[in-house]
Amino acid sequence: MELEHFELEKAILAYRRRCPPKPCCKAVLCKTSAVRGGLRCVAISDTHMLHDSLEMPAGDVLIHCGDFTNDGTLEECRHFCSWAAALRFRHKLLVCGNHDLPLDDEWYLEHWQEWHREVQSPGEARDMLEAAGFQVLHGAVRIDGVQFYGSPLQPRQPKNRPQMAFGRRRGQELKEEWAKIPADVDVLLTHTPPAQRLDLASYEKRIGCEELAKALLRVAPAAHVFGHAHRGYGVQFSQKTCFINAATACDRRGGDGEINPPVVFEVVNP
Repeated sequence: MELEHFELEKAILAYRRRCPPKPCCKAVLCKTSAVRGGLRCVAISDTHMLHDSLEMPAGDVLIHCGDFTNDGTLEECRHFCSWAAALRFRHKLLVCGNHDLPLDDEWYLEHWQEWHREVQSPGEARDMLEAAGFQVLHGAVRIDGVQFYGSPLQPRQPKNRPQMAFGRRRGQELKEEWAKIPADVDVLLTHTPPAQRLDLASYEKRIGCEELAKALLRVAPAAHVFGHAHRGYGVQFSQKTCFINAATACDRRGGDGEINPPVVFEVVNP
């Protein structure tokens, strides 16, 4: 089942994980006006410097699944963090994307001259995000009994394109990364989509990660939130998981200025 973005504002759709005997969380998609009893999450991704155009609903947890910049500069980071600092969420979670170049510290300090005339300080970028209230995730965090796990890693760029942040080779390298996802995860946050799940890119090609799709057969979170594939924006359900592609920019790098609204969902403990 897939929903166009306008339908997300019209329907409240309940979805339950099925993985007995462990008590499970429930992910509930909401209209922005809905008032319910769970942990209210507002998901965006791939804002690509269009964040000022967003109308942000209220919530407990802000989720951003990466590519908050276009060129990975400190000036872009500063602009984004100034906007995000004013948002009133109890928690703000971020997994970085391939455009957020300095946040992949080790890779960036080796390759910065391929992208920038002057080095953009990874430490300064992280300090700005922290000051804006973000927890930059590459691992697990528990909020009100809900287990979140985030990873910025993704399949690396094709050989005919410059390599970008957080890229790994398809196959074993990514298999090892996804093996780290804990079995009790309730909400999984990645930049990349899994293969064949809302993974259509702006150039009409599916770019999801096959190894991530396989890992999801093992962990089966209540919700999996991601972006990266801009044409894949929307929601889809499997038997066990609610998949949310929260890509904000409709076009690659936000070139046409068109945006999708945030996706609002709640996670309810049994």
